[in-house]
Amino acid sequence: MGKQRILILATTASMIEQFNIHNIKILQSLGAEVHVGTNFKNPGTITKDISKQLISKLNSMNVTYHQIDFMRGIGTHRANKKALQQVCHVIKENSITGIHAHSPLGGIIGRRAGHKMNVKVIYTAHGLQFFKGGTIKGLVHFFPN
Repeated sequence: MGKQRILILATTASMIEQFNIHNIKILQSLGAEVHVGTNFKNPGTITKDISKQLISKLNSMNVTYHQIDFMRGIGTHRANKKALQQVCHVIKENSITGIHAHSPLGGIIGRRAGHKMNVKVIYTAHGLQFFKGGTIKGLVHFFPN
């Protein structure tokens, strides 16, 4: 078996910066080549300056990063379809062998891309998007074609 290439996916750069640097180091210590796919342009709970610093940090750690145009929340059908296409492109162009997905939308799109591209996926839940009183209609945008 060749070198493992793992794509860590999260909807926002803040999820990478706040929760996944240690995961990246663990994967690298196991000999994996690590890629990160997230939205650096709309980074979530960190500033755009911190997002730029994160890119520098990833570069210094020899991590390849990819802009994925995830929306926050459940997104829209069109935006989710675009993000799915971007993730599939990253998988194909970089011979990704596994995905470690975080955040609800990143997890759903990551699992869909993994299924479509025949790549194994691990999803780590960091909170629940499903709640009492939530509607089925509210979940439909999660599932791009």
